[in-house]
Amino acid sequence: IAEVSPGDSGLLNRAGFLALKAKQATLAETLFRHAIARRPDHHNNYRGLALALWLEGKHEEAAKALADALAQPSHGRYGDLQRILREEMANVLRAWTDADANAAERARELAKQHNVDLSRTDALRITLHWETDANDVDLHVVDPAGEECYYSHRNTRSGLALYEDLTRGLGPEVAVVPPGQLTKGRYEVGVTYFSAGPMGVSRGVVLIQRPGTTGAPALRIETFCLLPDAGHGKDLRHVATVKE
Repeated sequence: IAEVSPGDSGLLNRAGFLALKAKQATLAETLFRHAIARRPDHHNNYRGLALALWLEGKHEEAAKALADALAQPSHGRYGDLQRILREEMANVLRAWTDADANAAERARELAKQHNVDLSRTDALRITLHWETDANDVDLHVVDPAGEECYYSHRNTRSGLALYEDLTRGLGPEVAVVPPGQLTKGRYEVGVTYFSAGPMGVSRGVVLIQRPGTTGAPALRIETFCLLPDAGHGKDLRHVATVKE
């Protein structure tokens, strides 16, 4: 991908996540840095870079990548992006202190500087982002009781919650389960192509994250490609099963 489309930030982002999926964090870091150089306004490039650096054990650099994303202008079509970036920075900073007790003071300093709440956590965090602004892709998660969390039903009785339905941006759409509320069974994760823009095909990435215990994220990465004739918000593409 990088050789064929070296100037396409969206495709470089996809290549970066494919490299992460293949456990090639150093290669992914390079791809995300190239993506940022081409489109410094695309926040998902910084999110990918932060994950790559985190996996390399470069926690402070990962936090800086998210701080750089926070410093970019945020268009309204991206919803409450600042909240998501701060929560992801909290995960990085907490993992840093888990990995290195001497980093606690610096982590608290960065958290205060960027208004990050280090105390909030997730038992399960699922994020979706896609490649082009003109497409509307939706995240769906079905909890073990069979209750579906999506744009028309954003909170389930088990505690699963979808933050926002983004219809004009690149994501991320985020669904979380709070600490202590994971239910035994299977969480089914899917996406729908609600509205196709002029780009036609929509490519995207789903990240499934659990709290780590060694300073590294417990991360699962799933990529997908959706065709515009798949139906208007009707056909659900199954992406992953999370078993509890």
